[in-house]
Formats: sequence, structure tokens, C-alpha cells
Amino acid sequence: MTIKGNLYSNDAMLQLTMLSRLFKKLKTYRHLSRELRHTCPEAFYHLILAKFLIQFIPMRFFAKYLGIKNTQGSSIDTKMYEPIFQLIRQSIRIVSHNLPWESKCLDQAMAAQWMLDHRSLPGTLYFGVKRSESLEKPYGAHAWVCCGDSPVIGSYPDVHYSVVGIYSLV
Repeated sequence: MTIKGNLYSNDAMLQLTMLSRLFKKLKTYRHLSRELRHTCPEAFYHLILAKFLIQFIPMRFFAKYLGIKNTQGSSIDTKMYEPIFQLIRQSIRIVSHNLPWESKCLDQAMAAQWMLDHRSLPGTLYFGVKRSESLEKPYGAHAWVCCGDSPVIGSYPDVHYSVVGIYSLV
């Protein structure tokens, strides 16, 4: 008696592939530093929340959770907090690369702003717009977060963006 066809159906193979990817990610997660293992779930939560708000809720309803509008954050000695900024930046990047959707600068900036707020650090979320030469996309937008003079995520844009909105955690 012979068996014709594959031993596994296409659905079973897809499930095995997805399961092996999950185990690989869990193995990678296990090898992260202790600090990153603690901040990655927080970054995951904030990135999901940010994506949900951006996709389904008008900004006027959730803008108050980004900080005080049109104010700069208080200046602090940022050298002391650079390891915290690095940890936030790294955890957001790790998590955003492993999400099933593309995480843009706005999602990441909102997550960084909330993570700074959780640590009682004064972050400033900037929204910038630039004019583009392309007819398909006449404007470009960018969002980034700074604490004092130090960029936390999104860094200072290489090209000149006109700042059109500022939200600050004082």
C-alpha cells in the first residue's frame, strides 16, 4: 500500500512554519539582557495601543494623553539618563521589527513618549512636515521624541522638517 501526496497538508506546514518562527523569537528573547526583557513587553503594549489609536480614534480624542500641547519639556541633564533612552530606543526597535504590521515613526514616538512618562522623565514629542519634490507624495511627515537635547527615538531628521506640533510631558 502506497501513500500518495504529502504527509502534511499545506495548512499543517504553514502552522509548523509559524510555530518554528515563534520558538525562534522566544529563544532570541531569552538571550536578551534582563533590562530589555523587562522593557520589551512594555514597548509591545504601547506600540499596540498607539497603532490602535492611530487607526481607529481621531487624534483630538487621544491628544491629551501625549502631553501638554505646544510646550517644550523641561531641560534636564540628559547624560545621566542616556542608558534609559538607549534601553527605550532598543526595546521599541526590537518589538517593532517583530510585529505583524509595519510600525512607523508615529507609533514609535507615541510609545517612547509613554515609556518616558512611566519613568517620570520629561519627553517632548515633535510632529514635522516637509515639502517633497514628488508629485505622488507632495508632503512628508515625521515624528520624533527628545528629552532635553537628546533624541530618544526617531532622532533629529536629516532633512529639514517644519515642526507643526509639539506635545510635552513636563
